[in-house]
Amino acid sequence: MSKRTRVSFDLGSIENLKVLIVDDDKTALKIAERSFNKNGYFNVETASSGQECLDKVKEEQYNLIVLDVYMEDMNGLDVLQNLRKDNNNMKTAIIMASSTEDMPIVFDSLKKGADEFIIKPITSNSLKNIWANVWKRKREQAILTKLDKKQQKVENTAKELFSLEQKLDKLKIEVDNAVETPLKAITDTITELLNKENNLDPKVKETLSKIISTLHSSDLYRPVISEILSDNNNNNNNNNNNEGRGSYTLDEQTKKWLSREIGYETSSNPEKRRLSISGNTILTKSQQLDPSDESLFENIEFVELSEDIKEKIRTWDFNVWKHDLDTLQSLILFMYEDLKIIQDFDLSVEQVKKFIYKCRTLYHQNPYHNFRHAFDVTHSIYIFLTKSGAANLLYPSDILPLILCGIGHDLDHPGKTNTYLIETYDNLALTYNDTSVLENYHCSKAFELLLSNPQTGLLRNFEKPQQKNIRSIMIDCILATDLSRTAESLSKIKSIVDQYDKENRDHRRYLCIGIMKSADLSNPARNFNISRMWGNVIQNEFFNQGDCEQKIGLEISPFMDRNDPNLEQMQMNFIDFLVIPIFTIINKIIPVEFCLENIINNRSMWEKLKNNT
Repeated sequence: MSKRTRVSFDLGSIENLKVLIVDDDKTALKIAERSFNKNGYFNVETASSGQECLDKVKEEQYNLIVLDVYMEDMNGLDVLQNLRKDNNNMKTAIIMASSTEDMPIVFDSLKKGADEFIIKPITSNSLKNIWANVWKRKREQAILTKLDKKQQKVENTAKELFSLEQKLDKLKIEVDNAVETPLKAITDTITELLNKENNLDPKVKETLSKIISTLHSSDLYRPVISEILSDNNNNNNNNNNNEGRGSYTLDEQTKKWLSREIGYETSSNPEKRRLSISGNTILTKSQQLDPSDESLFENIEFVELSEDIKEKIRTWDFNVWKHDLDTLQSLILFMYEDLKIIQDFDLSVEQVKKFIYKCRTLYHQNPYHNFRHAFDVTHSIYIFLTKSGAANLLYPSDILPLILCGIGHDLDHPGKTNTYLIETYDNLALTYNDTSVLENYHCSKAFELLLSNPQTGLLRNFEKPQQKNIRSIMIDCILATDLSRTAESLSKIKSIVDQYDKENRDHRRYLCIGIMKSADLSNPARNFNISRMWGNVIQNEFFNQGDCEQKIGLEISPFMDRNDPNLEQMQMNFIDFLVIPIFTIINKIIPVEFCLENIINNRSMWEKLKNNT
């Protein structure tokens, strides 16, 4: 055996990298090799079987190996495990490739030592910055390994927890100051007047109702966001107006993100807005599928669930990445049955199955906003209702619309943000007047299924008042998932803390909004391995949007430039400005400490990765 050639594993020039592509499909092999060459990788070798790959690495050391998952002689995952058993290959970056994005396979690949997973055919565009991203992830993994060892030291862990608790207390104060205002007293007084005074003139009632609506609007809370974003707030820490709220030192990227996604500002220069390509709206799945086509329901399969998985689904630690979509589809049915909504409302099980399946078909294969995300939100709502006991604070007439929101809240999502749709004058933005564009659209699609479609119309036989109540709750909950409505939602939830009354219709409504909002933002509340996967896929979806923005001449949105990845800062911002505030308040009504513990830990992990990468 010849002496094995050694290579450098530093982030250097890509033309010097040694790459091995492994695939038993000759055509796929040629396409991949050509794509690597186009991206400047000139030291590329190929292997047409798993065994040939193993033989080659005995003779040569490679910087990067790309492995096909499905090969006849040896499964790609088996080759991966064999490579990782050899310590000489631990530094080698390994990318798994497959023609389908089967998420359990993706998760299994990453768990067994792969650094990345890409979809075949391997195109030139899919390889853009691939080495830099893989190198960074390997650095992150090395850092995480070191951090795991450090965290075993009790003294250091105790100090970190104490520091994080102080940060959480500070953020609690900031949230309280942001939403605990004299408006609460005003709205309470007016609401009490409306409820008790039956002799009020109708015009007076209408005026008071409008006042309530205005007081609850997010516009009243935009000054809080503006103050956080202002340079004066950052540069003048001694200003008395900042007392109690703390001071932020924000980088420009974070400021833009807050302005565009939470403050909900579009481009200040109208000339920079661009029409969608060819002037067409983003193609939605509902335009491609005929809802009356009964053939869509011919091959519905709901798998039989084991008792083991039924027990796991009842826990917060359930790993959504380990299961295929057929299993997740069946688990949604199980959650509906476990909550007794099918029994309580005498729903047809077959019709419920058709509803779940049709919802699944309306989700695109986006990296993030897909059926797996819809399942994850449904599961979070289910846990908050059961483990956290929220079901005891609500009536079945509240629980039904709330759990339906889980699967329906992102129906037909195009994988782009509201800001993008508004900036490009997309037909959806024009239809909904730039106001909660996607959320209004998702809601509309949900009720097409629930009311208009006889195959999936779970609500068609309900009495009119019951239909209106369910529709009203679902609209409020789904619209609340718009990030620009966060301050408004926080205000509503805050108003029922310490005075929750199950008999009060508004209290139940605001709790539903709080649960929905928390569920939609719950990725950072999972354990870090699960949360990190969600972080990776949302970044991929953001990069896809950034590519589109660049293509049509728009400024690339914050955190969406694949040439300037900043996942750690993006996750820290998401936790600081959205996740901690909502979970801190909802924890005052239902116990979600198990979520807050993960959130604090994950925030710490992202910060350490940022500081050490």
